[in-house]
Amino acid sequence: MQRNGFLTGVRGEMWVAFTGSIALLAAGLVALVLGGRRRVAGGIYFAVALVSVALLIAWWVANEFTGRGMTPGFLFHLFYGVEGAGVAEYRGMILGGTLVIAGATAVLGWSCLSVPQRAEQRRGLVAGAFVLLAGSVAVNPGVADLKRLLWPREAGEDFFGYYRPPVLEATAEVHPNFVFIFAESFERTYFDETIFPGLVNELRELEKESVSFTELDSPEGTGFTMGGLVANLCGIPLISPAHPNSMSGMDEFLAGARAWTDGLREAGYHLAFYGGAHAHFGGKEKFLKTHGFAEVAGFSELHPRVSDPAYLNNWGLMDDTLLELAYARFEELSRDRRRFGLFVLTIDTHHPDGYHSRSEADRPYGDGGNSMLSAVTMSDRLIAKFVRKIRASEWGTNTVIAIASDHLAMENVASDLLRRGERRNLFMVLDPRVKEGRWVERPGATFDVGATFLPFLGFRSPVGLGRDLLNPAVSDEWRMTRQSAETLRAWRRDLLEFWEFPRLRRDVVFRMEGETVAIDGRRFRAPVLVELDEVWRTKLRFEFDATWDVRLAEQATRLEEGTRFLLIAKKEDVRALTAVEAIDAEWVAVIGIAGRGASARPLADGTQISKEKIEATLARVGER
Repeated sequence: MQRNGFLTGVRGEMWVAFTGSIALLAAGLVALVLGGRRRVAGGIYFAVALVSVALLIAWWVANEFTGRGMTPGFLFHLFYGVEGAGVAEYRGMILGGTLVIAGATAVLGWSCLSVPQRAEQRRGLVAGAFVLLAGSVAVNPGVADLKRLLWPREAGEDFFGYYRPPVLEATAEVHPNFVFIFAESFERTYFDETIFPGLVNELRELEKESVSFTELDSPEGTGFTMGGLVANLCGIPLISPAHPNSMSGMDEFLAGARAWTDGLREAGYHLAFYGGAHAHFGGKEKFLKTHGFAEVAGFSELHPRVSDPAYLNNWGLMDDTLLELAYARFEELSRDRRRFGLFVLTIDTHHPDGYHSRSEADRPYGDGGNSMLSAVTMSDRLIAKFVRKIRASEWGTNTVIAIASDHLAMENVASDLLRRGERRNLFMVLDPRVKEGRWVERPGATFDVGATFLPFLGFRSPVGLGRDLLNPAVSDEWRMTRQSAETLRAWRRDLLEFWEFPRLRRDVVFRMEGETVAIDGRRFRAPVLVELDEVWRTKLRFEFDATWDVRLAEQATRLEEGTRFLLIAKKEDVRALTAVEAIDAEWVAVIGIAGRGASARPLADGTQISKEKIEATLARVGER
């Protein structure tokens, strides 16, 4: 099977920009050398060119994952980290990217800094070199994507004119149990018989008995698993702070956003989540527990229960194993006679190749030549079997079942075929009270899933930016405006507020056990860099599993001059910021003002630093 090559997915205008940027950079480098560059000019060219090359490589890596260059999902995992991810399929790409960066550094360093200088400088060529370099940066697709994501154009729409937190209103006396299946990357496009004849047979049969929503798009910030979960449950895209940051240090995940699952918990539902991958990946466990889930079981929790511990994929459990465990939990919850909702997230259809559960592996798609399509047809049978088993059980008449893709498929070995169709998400609801299926063709987005699903449970409410697709009062024009990329980018600041960084009012307490820092009682993982504004609102930065390894002390030196900060870190990690040799402690607190100075003090278990002490230290630092 052919794997994704270096330029797979780099097409059209972006391919021209990618190759054009490289060509302009190389031409500029030749002009610089022939022009007899001087040390200062060579140093400047080296620094700018290296950053440009790094962005080109970053864009290529992002494109291999997303097929659309740098997306909010790529930025999220860049800042949050990828601990727990199955990255074995991408080892060649990671190695290749590392080698290209190393090679580019060597070539640029030799050309810009080591080549002997000519006696006479040809200023025209040197000037031309920098013009070509500027052109290379201007057409660099990585630069364009970062500009688009981090500095969006203003939109004329008020975020809070669209956003409504879910407050559930009961519309019926009966509130059934439910099972909600998120099928990894299992988009509706796979149902297209003109492109994939005979690929999806079992779910198509079930769809005839369901209410199926056929026009759901994936707005920006929702095209990856965590983004899809946030969109489906909270009705908003997942936007993370745009600095070297790992949000895993937060005590809660999007605490300021409200999910429809929060409302169900308040209504007495026991909410459980089963997934074969590590629950902590991408902050999944923290997000779910922040938003109403009493039970979250991932690989670490489920693996000890399986009969064959070696039967795994790169992410964790195979889907036939997962669904067997999930059905056992469904039976237990049903017998308990509490209202419940069981969420299941599959993995076998994960890009780039998919995985083949052995219970279905002897029945591939066609000749078995496309691994992903075989994974899809096997997943079709596994999910349908799971659904039918629930419906045939003694509890089936009181169980509503939803099947949805978490997001559109990322770049995989079937992507060329997928691009022939109209890309839409899968969302169907099987309600035992609905005897005849129907197809709903209103345009919408994954934001609308929660608000549309709640009426099947006897409730109604808007959910964030989402509205009930069966409600004719909401216009299609309204929906298209709120889910446009331009509008969502302009709402970035409003969306970041949902992370709810604390405001310092009393004190900061350090605990050695667990290496935590409590700000007015809210616990965060150390090390942590806390920015403090004039009214003591905070912005938190962490290290942990971030893709790059930028120490927080180094980040503190890059803060805007005059920014007040508090850094809790190990002694050896803060030397770039202030002198700590005289301090006899493993952990230290550094209080300072960017560009003016800082003061360090030792930390022991239970050390408490009051707001007044921090304020006094900042005053002394400011007087220097």
